[in-house]
Amino acid sequence: MTDEEFVTAMRARVEVLVPPIDVDASDIMARGRRRRAMHRGIVALVVAVVVVGVGWAGQVAVSGLTGRPTTLLPAGTGTGSSSAPPSDGPSAPQDADASAAALPAPVAPYGVAGLAVSADGSVTGVSGDPWPGDELYWHYGEDYRDGDGVTLTHRDYWLSRERPGLAVEGTGTDDAFAYGPSYVLGHYVIDGVDLQMLAEPAYLPVDPVELDAVIRASVAADAAIGAGRGPADQRVFQSATELLAWSNGTLPEPLRQALWAVAVAVPGAESRVGTDPDGRPAEIVHFTYALGDGPDVEYYRDAATGLVIATHYLDQDTWAVVTDQDPTSEIPMQPTLELAGCAMWATC
Repeated sequence: MTDEEFVTAMRARVEVLVPPIDVDASDIMARGRRRRAMHRGIVALVVAVVVVGVGWAGQVAVSGLTGRPTTLLPAGTGTGSSSAPPSDGPSAPQDADASAAALPAPVAPYGVAGLAVSADGSVTGVSGDPWPGDELYWHYGEDYRDGDGVTLTHRDYWLSRERPGLAVEGTGTDDAFAYGPSYVLGHYVIDGVDLQMLAEPAYLPVDPVELDAVIRASVAADAAIGAGRGPADQRVFQSATELLAWSNGTLPEPLRQALWAVAVAVPGAESRVGTDPDGRPAEIVHFTYALGDGPDVEYYRDAATGLVIATHYLDQDTWAVVTDQDPTSEIPMQPTLELAGCAMWATC
């Protein structure tokens, strides 16, 4: 299956949630292409671009800013997988909660049957933003730096599982761009059910052994259709660390901790304790990818929160350093379809 065929199939499923809307997209799409080109240009300064088969990152965007989705599933629990964990995989925590509430059987493609997008773009039927309080976004600022510590550019992000997000370059909003909510986690196999766009984090176990088994079943499904590259351990490391780094504060804290436990336990992964470029205490993990199969990269995290605070791209000696992150309701401008370069949020 080609990338184009895969996206077409996903779009068809998205349109079940939100029917197509006739919009004059001539100017919108032109602006969107310019903004995406700008985004790719900045990332190219610091990131080695790789094609990965960890999961489909497409998301159904939402635009409603009122209310929080009803949590229909118990947060922070998971079902595990029928796949047996490897003998050299992560160890289960001593205090693992064996009495976690059972989840309904997963339903493809999102995991839950109740996921819905209303006419105004509000999402219901899955867990909302995981932080306490009523703040609307997870905000973080990120410096992109060269090997000498010089900041090449700074960008601020506002993310949510419930509403569209925003990114702003530098101190102004001239080059701001918008994108959909961060509730699609990727491609996972849960209890034998292939979920191409898992939307409910509660289906991912917070027991590291169970989570390792789920990820291994999922990357095996990718490999079976020719998606992604590299041996199984490499794919597991990439799946765990990329979900953690890309989603960060929009994931429940127990899931962040479990993803890290999976990553450091992958055979071939190297972990240590140190400091990030700003001198903050950090736990660090590194995995050497097969030649040409991925970036030579280290992840740095705050052990107390499980949040990623820096990423070091060793092959280019460049950094992405998170300078600050916290939930907030303050945002410099509202995300719009024009900023996103999309005709409708559902296919953005």
